[in-house]
Amino acid sequence: MVGTGRRRSGWGFLACVVLGGCSQTYGGLGPEEVPLDETGADTTVADVVIDSSVDALEDSAPSDVPVDSSVVGDTTDTAPPDTTPPPDTSGDATCTAPKINCSGSCVDPKTSYTACGGCANDCAVLLPYSATCTNSKCACAGGESACGGECTVIKEDSNNCNGCGKVCSDIQWCRNGGCECRPGSNACAGGVCSDLQGDVDHCGACGTVCAGSETCSGGKCSKDPCPSGRSECPGDKSRVNCFDLTRDATNCGTCGTACGHDELCVSGKCRGYAPAAGCTTCGASCTTCKALFGSAGRCCPPAPGHTVPTCVDGPACP
Repeated sequence: MVGTGRRRSGWGFLACVVLGGCSQTYGGLGPEEVPLDETGADTTVADVVIDSSVDALEDSAPSDVPVDSSVVGDTTDTAPPDTTPPPDTSGDATCTAPKINCSGSCVDPKTSYTACGGCANDCAVLLPYSATCTNSKCACAGGESACGGECTVIKEDSNNCNGCGKVCSDIQWCRNGGCECRPGSNACAGGVCSDLQGDVDHCGACGTVCAGSETCSGGKCSKDPCPSGRSECPGDKSRVNCFDLTRDATNCGTCGTACGHDELCVSGKCRGYAPAAGCTTCGASCTTCKALFGSAGRCCPPAPGHTVPTCVDGPACP
């Protein structure tokens, strides 16, 4: 039995209003018995109305919903035709053997520096600092050799001194095909390179040793302090050397700061250097230094007794 306090559900009321299926006499179920369905739940008019309204709404739904092709795309569309013109090979016919067509120009692969042996073979890339293309091969200039994949002057190159792979020591550079002491030092017995103007062990001449209380000043042993332009650097047995820190490769800028074997001490800084391959003088025609060291590359005149300029990675020459 259903009590008198039971109220119609909100959904049932809404269905009655929308569908108009409820009369005024259905103001409340009252004390009457309400029939039960097969599950034991009471079946009300509201329940029936709601179910039928749902079915009615489903039946009234449109079967075909238009699709916005701008969103999903029209699968019937096809890609536009390729209008890119094919490569123009007609220029090949204008080249007479042994010349070949490279980017529209006829070149001889036996002698062309930018297409040596083939269109893609640029000697500037294949063999840096090379001079010519000879018989379809990149070649170094006269007096130069190919070492480590690039052209160099082996009589001037400290990494390839008079032969590929022959490296000078840290206190030497390559001149006239031999490893020599770098600027500012002289060769003494045992392969020692010393600054004879300030070395207390080789003061003025190799083997001249100053007394323990003396300095080597201007090539002479003295009890005076180091002169202007020379700095006191400690030597063996607590003695003091007077070195020019602006150009001494073993004391560059500060005492004990040694430059590498492929560097020079220039104005107190260790600077890279190399022979100016392909150059006999410095000038606009000598582009090797810029190629080696970029915008900082400087071409310095040949050292006394030499014919090849020196490239220095810095603003000044040694």
